[in-house]
Amino acid sequence: MLRRSLLALVVVALCESMTAQMIDRTVAIVEDGTITESEVVLQRRLEALANAAEIIDAADERERVLDRLIDQRLIANDIRLTGLQPMSSDERANLLAQLQGQSFGSVSFAPALRKYGVSEAQALEFFVLQVEFSRYVEFRFRTGQTVGDEVLQQAYRAKYGRTPDRDAPSLELAAPGLRNEVLDARVERLLEQHIRQLRADHRVVRLERIDRSAITQPGRVP
Repeated sequence: MLRRSLLALVVVALCESMTAQMIDRTVAIVEDGTITESEVVLQRRLEALANAAEIIDAADERERVLDRLIDQRLIANDIRLTGLQPMSSDERANLLAQLQGQSFGSVSFAPALRKYGVSEAQALEFFVLQVEFSRYVEFRFRTGQTVGDEVLQQAYRAKYGRTPDRDAPSLELAAPGLRNEVLDARVERLLEQHIRQLRADHRVVRLERIDRSAITQPGRVP
């Protein structure tokens, strides 16, 4: 009886180990690092949490999430090269306090964590990366950018027409918003070009597909 019990425990342990390996298998290589299946699953849940959205199991969603993780790894290396300082412990504590007081759809932070199957530490790290990425984009692509009068006038005409109606704001009133829109579009183009160059300059290898059913089953990833 004892030997059968021990054998059963061994079988269970082996099954759990095989399941963990299946969930955590490598799905991409970025330079000398890897991205695992469980990281893709976790990223999808964190993105759903941030957007207070349902976790949708779509065939192409996995590819988009993996693409974002690959870009995230490449940009993380680039951030280190720029010398930008990571968020301090005080900034991280303040960010966590903001998250704890924030609503995610119809629920507060703690219930949202349970809903999406992520921990507080995982959520905090996700939002820290978002803040650091925003700082990187501001420093790397937006600093020093200007919008001339001619470009501003073109943007105004594109939005309100060559002969704006009476309800349209004047160019002077619309200028601050238009300037931001022009800069946002320009920064987006520059960022996309930079990411394409990073992908061309670094080793990026995509491997096998993940088990997409794990994306919608919070209990499958610790």
